[in-house]
Amino acid sequence: MQTKNSIIWRMIAWFLLLALIPLGAVTIFVQRQINQTVLDVELQAAVREARLHAAESAYHPDAFEHAESAYHPDAFEQHTQIYAGTKDVAFILGTDDTYLAHTDRQKIGASAKNEFAPDILQTFFSSDNGSIDNSDAGQIIGYAAVQGQNSVMVIVKDNQDIQDTLGSLSRSIFLQLSVILLITSIVSGVAILAVINPLRQLANFADQVGSGNLDATINQTDLEGEIAVLAKSLTSMTSRLRDLIYNLEDKVEERTRELERADLMKSQFLASMSHELRTPLNSIINFTQLIAMGVAGPVTKEQLTMLNTSLSSSKHLLQLINDVLDISKIQAGKLSLYIEEDVNLNDEIQAVIDIAEPLLQKQNATLEKPIQFIQDIDKNLPLTACDRRRIRQILLNLLSNAIKFTEKGSITLSAKKKGNEFIFAVMDTGPGIPEEMQSNIFEPFIQVTDGMKHTQGTGLGLPISRSLAQAHGGDLWMESKVNEGSTFFFTLPFHRSLPQ
Repeated sequence: MQTKNSIIWRMIAWFLLLALIPLGAVTIFVQRQINQTVLDVELQAAVREARLHAAESAYHPDAFEHAESAYHPDAFEQHTQIYAGTKDVAFILGTDDTYLAHTDRQKIGASAKNEFAPDILQTFFSSDNGSIDNSDAGQIIGYAAVQGQNSVMVIVKDNQDIQDTLGSLSRSIFLQLSVILLITSIVSGVAILAVINPLRQLANFADQVGSGNLDATINQTDLEGEIAVLAKSLTSMTSRLRDLIYNLEDKVEERTRELERADLMKSQFLASMSHELRTPLNSIINFTQLIAMGVAGPVTKEQLTMLNTSLSSSKHLLQLINDVLDISKIQAGKLSLYIEEDVNLNDEIQAVIDIAEPLLQKQNATLEKPIQFIQDIDKNLPLTACDRRRIRQILLNLLSNAIKFTEKGSITLSAKKKGNEFIFAVMDTGPGIPEEMQSNIFEPFIQVTDGMKHTQGTGLGLPISRSLAQAHGGDLWMESKVNEGSTFFFTLPFHRSLPQ
């Protein structure tokens, strides 16, 4: 509410500000127009007066009686008495810029160069008559040539009184316009409030709807015109939105149930198929091993090679089936651990190393420079409770991946106890995994093969390993930089052995 009131006052303030701009412009324009009009009138009056006095001086009877001078003091005084007691001045100027006659008789015969700029004195003799706005001195000057004489009649009128009058007039105009603005602002403020209040009701209604209250209502009794139409449309839209959301929630819930069921059926199918496939496959592996051992009779070298290839493929297929079975159990929430007491992790780690070393030797056989295998394992790790088979599975998955993708440098296996947990790490100097792909590698059936050699596998090893680590109460994560390598960490909580 406080925010909305602030908006209202800002709107009124902006209106006043925008109104002051044309008010100031109007005031300045009016003042300038009046000033210019008055100035034009004064200039015209000054030149007319100068022409009148010049004509009277040229044809005054005394001018013929006193031929030696057309500017007898008595004759000049007769037509300049109107300036007595004012700040205005009248004088007749000769071509040598000396006063031939002046309302101030003491200046007769003196030079006008001390009182007027050279360009103004030159202007007096540039035409028969004219006017000058001598703003710097606050003067209005009118001049006219005296016919038949090499002289000019000049009227100098003081402009200060006129300016004072104009200033007073401008202030009066500004005051009147200000009163008009104030009245207009009050009327406009009332009008704005009349519009804002309904809009504020609409805004409150929209805020409630936006915050999720689809049962909100708005009183349309006092609303009129377009605002009433808008309120009606908004109410109708809210009603439709409410129905849509409620129906959508029902549909989403129903669809979700259909998906948790479909997923369960898929997991059950995979689990069932895995069991069905493992039984004959184990038979194939066992019989192949027996034949390779010569139980059914001697075998040739070529036959032994083919039997070993078949045996290797069968074991690989069995591992894939086991992975599918594991991920099915995980997705179905039926993964169970076989927790044993007093598990010796050093023994389990060594068992994993024994399995991984032949894989590393096979990888090194294809490389010019063998990969260095570094073991950074604390001796005498304390006994703990865990599913030893699953811990082996995690470590073997991580080591196998490191061996597959590392073609130079080293692979490091680390195992430490820090505080109440064990921290395992498998570090390699392989190609690394791009940052944009790192979030996907723990998703089932995803393999990061961009820029890497193609390898066999289903992409289930890492998601299964993470789930197994989390099932133990730990976690599994990675750090990787392209062209520098990758490090996979996983933690295992330490559980003290129960007393006998």
